Amino acid sequence: LRLFRNLKIAEKLLLTELAMTLSMLLVFSIFALGNHYHDLRTHLVQNILVQMNVVATSIGPAVMFDELSSAAKTLEPLSDNENIRTIVVLNQQQQTLESLHPLHAPIASAWQWLYPFFGDMALTTPIIVNEKVVGTLRATIKQEQIVDMLIGFAWSNTIAAIAAALFGYFVMWRLNRYIVGPIHTLQTFVSNITQNHHYEQRITTQSNDEIGLLGKDINNMLESISQRDAQLQQELEHRKEIEEKL
Repeated sequence: LRLFRNLKIAEKLLLTELAMTLSMLLVFSIFALGNHYHDLRTHLVQNILVQMNVVATSIGPAVMFDELSSAAKTLEPLSDNENIRTIVVLNQQQQTLESLHPLHAPIASAWQWLYPFFGDMALTTPIIVNEKVVGTLRATIKQEQIVDMLIGFAWSNTIAAIAAALFGYFVMWRLNRYIVGPIHTLQTFVSNITQNHHYEQRITTQSNDEIGLLGKDINNMLESISQRDAQLQQELEHRKEIEEKL
């Protein structure tokens, strides 16, 4: 606050406007990231649910007769999906018939430390044969790919925000000249009057805003001072004339 008080008006305006711009960009970025994360997650869940429904339909008879030895090939579409961590097939009594833990090549990313903050998702779909539920297909979904895509989106948003902030700073700097320029003109004019006592001078006002009204008030004040000085000068001359007659 002490530093802010020592700044010039132009610097205070720029700093205030820049802070407001960055605050709005931050709010927008957070909203955009949240919305993009929701879209990525929804898209991933929908795609995997489609795969799970297809597999559940194909594996139904094997689950009904507890014969999953020939069903491994049917589960391959899910096993090959790098977003799936585990696949569990349950019978009607919710007993585990098959449990798969697909092994995928680890993702080399500089943002792996973020993965624990995005927990796995559990998806289930019923296994139905002849309109009767004979089991459940359950899958645990990783969000690592979503995190990587979200980081890429965040970087692009950051670059766009920096570009917008720089452009906004340039625009604000140009606009502030129309605010600070008249103030600087007033300050120079008043300083000149104070130093040289040229009360007959007047400042030219070009706007009807607060700065223009202030310029008119300064002109009115100078007019009053000029009239007062003229009156005092007349009184002095009148007094001199009286003294000379005496």
